[in-house]
Amino acid sequence: MVDSTYHIIGSGISGLVAAYELAKKGKNVRVYEKLDLVGGIARTEVVNGVSYDCGPHLFHTNNPEIKDYWLTLIKDEVTEPNLFGANLIKGQVYEYPISFESLEKQFTKEEIKTIKKEIASTNKEDLAESKNYADFVKNLAGKFLTQLFFTKYPEKLWGIPTSQLSAKFAPRRVEIRDKQRAFHSGEGKWAAVLKGGCGALANAIESRLNSLGVYIEFNKELDLIEMSDNDSKNNTQNISALHFMDNETINLSANDVVISTIPITKMSELLKTEHKLWYRNLKIPCILVDKKVDLPGAYDWLYIDNPEIIFHRITLQNSFSEQGIPTNHSILSLEIACSDGDNIDLTANSELLKKCIDDLETLKIIDKKDVIETHLIDAKNVYPAIFVGYEEELNKAKTVTDNINNLYMHGALAEYEYSDLQVLTAKSIDLIDILCKQSLGGSNTLIKNKYVKPSKVVELDQQKIGENQPTYIIAEIGLNHNGDLKLAKKMIDQAHRSGASAAKLQTYKKGRISPKVRTSRYYEDLVDTQESLSEMLDNVSFTHEETQELFEYGREIGITIFSTPFDLESLALLESISCPAYKISSMDIVNIPLIKAVADTGKPIIISTGMSDISDIQAATDAVLSSSNSQLILLHCISSYPCPPSSANIRMIQRLANTFETIVGYSDHTTGVDISMAAIALGAKVIEKHFTIDRKMDGPDQNFSILEDELSLLTSSARRIEGALKDNGYGVLPSELATAQNLRRSLFFSADFPIGHILTEADIEIKSPGIGLHPKFLEIALNQKLKREVKQDHPLEWEDIIL
Repeated sequence: MVDSTYHIIGSGISGLVAAYELAKKGKNVRVYEKLDLVGGIARTEVVNGVSYDCGPHLFHTNNPEIKDYWLTLIKDEVTEPNLFGANLIKGQVYEYPISFESLEKQFTKEEIKTIKKEIASTNKEDLAESKNYADFVKNLAGKFLTQLFFTKYPEKLWGIPTSQLSAKFAPRRVEIRDKQRAFHSGEGKWAAVLKGGCGALANAIESRLNSLGVYIEFNKELDLIEMSDNDSKNNTQNISALHFMDNETINLSANDVVISTIPITKMSELLKTEHKLWYRNLKIPCILVDKKVDLPGAYDWLYIDNPEIIFHRITLQNSFSEQGIPTNHSILSLEIACSDGDNIDLTANSELLKKCIDDLETLKIIDKKDVIETHLIDAKNVYPAIFVGYEEELNKAKTVTDNINNLYMHGALAEYEYSDLQVLTAKSIDLIDILCKQSLGGSNTLIKNKYVKPSKVVELDQQKIGENQPTYIIAEIGLNHNGDLKLAKKMIDQAHRSGASAAKLQTYKKGRISPKVRTSRYYEDLVDTQESLSEMLDNVSFTHEETQELFEYGREIGITIFSTPFDLESLALLESISCPAYKISSMDIVNIPLIKAVADTGKPIIISTGMSDISDIQAATDAVLSSSNSQLILLHCISSYPCPPSSANIRMIQRLANTFETIVGYSDHTTGVDISMAAIALGAKVIEKHFTIDRKMDGPDQNFSILEDELSLLTSSARRIEGALKDNGYGVLPSELATAQNLRRSLFFSADFPIGHILTEADIEIKSPGIGLHPKFLEIALNQKLKREVKQDHPLEWEDIIL
């Protein structure tokens, strides 16, 4: 077999780390870069011996693995200063995040009273129903702080009103700290800058690559992509050749892989895909001054919302780097947001630089006579536009890229998200680990024989499901209630009015996602702008009492309520309130202990089959049937959110029915209801659709959920198209890779244990992500003696128990 070559397009941090990880594993790697230097938006440009940062950047993380990874590369470059930022508004400096210390210094007593009162009066229900950025920040922070911090500045940055920005881009919290402290600081947090500038990390990785025989191919801009013919089995293609602007063509073998870090908009252009996605670009004027400069308030950077000032941010580069700046000189790094083809984008560099110097003088930061040199960095496609409705446009682009078998869209620009350097580093390490790791999931050693056959008809809360029965329509409320009880009841009311057979919830204990590995390190504590997946899930969970109240409410109005338990404690809670049936999520299809516990209740069990192969489905099915529970329903599912229609693969529905001889349905993550209708025509006896009262509300599932009128259309249409069955193919799709690496279950240690410790059930937990041993190996792991010291919340691996 010919070894694969990995073709990486782009040498920003994502591309470089991916290349380095591949090269360390002995893989063939080629890296193509449009510019003549590495680093992407974290590069340092050197002109006449002076270093100018594209940033500058603060390297920060609360994950010790990423910190150690960086230090291995750049330990001698690191310094750890305390850095502070603020907003400059009408000549007044306002520190952000706010502290009680800064409140007293920067606000009047009346303003302080107003801020505290407005924050205290915000309520969860209004926040849950926020439809855009403007609504969300007003409901989160109150009117005063919204007008001060969250209106003029974001509109200047994005070039559109905040009412057109998605609520997903709004700050997650407003923090008032007890004391003034550095921007990225607090328990468990680490922040540093690099002496040689932000580009030092990229330069260090390039040097490591060179030592491994990999050299960046500079000035290589992708011009054309050549595709193979469609695969008749699954309607996918491969990239067969890459054509560059310098007229070089690189032909790919059947085993080659392309990892693209270029903007998804550029990739879509090359693939001739239509969409309305766009980025904000940055012009970064760098002003070299022949004296030491202090910004107002002695801050290290300032945000400027004044529309008369051309830049929106000013940073003192001296705070972020030491080398490459002449002694007793200062570099002021400015950021000007613009879009392709707008006035700023079309203005000559010389005019932009002149305007910047004039504005700095207006702000009384410098005198023109002190400027001795200028440089302008043109940073394209920095901020993906998270506008209201962007998800549907992103889905259009991903519909094409997800169906190219040997293409992986990777990195902030390629994945259409804004990520800091620690997230890019972590994702690159994990992607290469997934691509190179040999799966241990193929063994069927622990699978048991079936003891009962699946029922042809299942009765769920006095409603029959199966042959010759009406299609069972589940309105999946999921997380769309945003943790608000009143909103959840409103959604139950609408589901009932729409004719849904049931409304479904999700029930889990806090800590559903491991906070210490993989996914969690993609979401740093960025002061107030992001929350981790684990934090978000904890924030929207319902208590025992709230869950019981929702079940009772459903019974009162006459609609079945049931839930997806994600752990044994949640199953016990649901049993205590007489939950009539259970759903197993795709992420838990490998969680055999949970499936067995649910099956032992003797109640109907519905299992989604996303992110699985036939052996996973077989193991889950056998776990139910070997517990003498015949009330099994399998749901075909593609774990992509939203799922492009071309990836829906709904002909799998009858294949599942034929293979496993059980009732089969469809858990639909596409937008709209047309694919669900097609699924019914193909024999789906159950349809599950995510449901919301407004797709503009904040939350991870809102954008592909259906509304009341769509649910009504689905239920009425189902009555007319039930019964038609057809047959066709099967397979796990490339679009599931990113979700699978985050959400599948595996074995984790529940505490720190020494060498020689003998493992018991209490020592092991089953949780996401799926980077440790498969849960079906639990019985093998029990009573094994540890061969090395292990840490709490880290995955169990074979090396821990077998030498």
